[in-house]
Amino acid sequence: MIEFPPSYPERKLLKRAVRWSLRNRYHIPSLTKLEPKRSLQALTKVGRDWQKYGLGTMIEQSENGRRSVHFALNDDAVTAVKQMDEASIIGRVKSVGWSNWIALAALFVSIAALLKPGS
Repeated sequence: MIEFPPSYPERKLLKRAVRWSLRNRYHIPSLTKLEPKRSLQALTKVGRDWQKYGLGTMIEQSENGRRSVHFALNDDAVTAVKQMDEASIIGRVKSVGWSNWIALAALFVSIAALLKPGS
């Protein structure tokens, strides 16, 4: 049976947040800094939606009179982004190992050698 992953809200922002957190180990990404043009209410809604899907915990912070929204991602978020990446054609090609590409190239070479006239 084919299992379809759930459709997460703000997929691009989720991918950016996960990639940022993987590059900056032990850091919690700030949605306010990743999307500075969005309103605080919109980012809070996105954080709550992600929280409902079980991707982590939203943290609202107020510092020096400025409010911001942070999101502590968990392993489910990383897995979800990996599945999203593998769902595309480029992601599927990247997920194939080098040994499989070498075997496929060897198959094409052997077929070409068999089809060569005069051998």
